[in-house]
Amino acid sequence: MEGYSPKLPLVKDTVDGLYSMNKTALESIKQDLKMLLLTNPGERIMNPDYGVGIRQLLFSQNTTSLRSEISSRITNQVRKYMNFVVINNIRFEETEGVETNSLYLVLDYSVPSAGANDTINLDVSAN
Repeated sequence: MEGYSPKLPLVKDTVDGLYSMNKTALESIKQDLKMLLLTNPGERIMNPDYGVGIRQLLFSQNTTSLRSEISSRITNQVRKYMNFVVINNIRFEETEGVETNSLYLVLDYSVPSAGANDTINLDVSAN
């Protein structure tokens, strides 16, 4: 069966071929956006500027200026590498009982060319 890109993490799948595949462009876009958020700058070979690097900031003080910096990084990276995506809202959620070195981010975005809106809920921790 055909698809747009392999689903990550890679899982063997006899239906799709060797690995499970993203069946729609929107699934692939969502996965790519999540990877952009989680990739550290310098981690991608031949593209040292790619990535937001959220995990690098987990041990920083959780302040308004840090959240502003993360929002700015996300906006700039999406504008540079996925300019067909529009960031509608970035929220930082507080959750009870969560360890201090973690971040819960809600990213609302749209893909105007496809007339689609979606949300990424990203729970990042130091573990």
